[in-house]
Amino acid sequence: GIFHRFIAMSGGSFELVVRDDDAGGAQQPDEGLDSPLSLSSGDGGGAALLTDGAGSSSSGHEHAPTKSLRAIFILCCYNIGWSCLWTNLLVVSVPKQVLVLVGEERKGTGLGIVLLCGGFISVIAPPLFGLLSDNLETRFGRRRPLVVCGTFGTAAMLLVLSSCTSLSSFVLVWMGLQVASNAGSAAFMGLLPDTVPAA
Repeated sequence: GIFHRFIAMSGGSFELVVRDDDAGGAQQPDEGLDSPLSLSSGDGGGAALLTDGAGSSSSGHEHAPTKSLRAIFILCCYNIGWSCLWTNLLVVSVPKQVLVLVGEERKGTGLGIVLLCGGFISVIAPPLFGLLSDNLETRFGRRRPLVVCGTFGTAAMLLVLSSCTSLSSFVLVWMGLQVASNAGSAAFMGLLPDTVPAA
């Protein structure tokens, strides 16, 4: 018959299984090689599945169930909205409002201060909120509470931002907006691999 040889590797140890497709039998693993992993073939001649003793995938990751198109569309909506928001803020709204607050002569300096302070927050906030969402345990999951709170916090900061009357207040609210937005977006980026099934 045709023999298929599979080698499973775990922690530097190997297990060799010889499977005879025609006879339906399999030789025992070579002596002296201990491995907690084993290989099985779902159809007797196709690809092999690497499993541990409990039958779970050796990678340690549980693939999410297949999502409906509606669920995937809702996931995409957040990312699209986030991109549209920040494109508008950075290209149109913030430069225009800084110009109104400080005048034509100081608009470059004022805009630089705003972007510098906001950039500082956007560097340190995502990894911190990402770490928080990794370890958060609630009845609603790890990521979703931060996504919801970050979204509502962003909306509130936007309302306050439009009413600022000085550059200093604008900078403070802008930094608050960065915190809220990064809280939601960092958790959302972790939510994607948690919910989207593997290809």
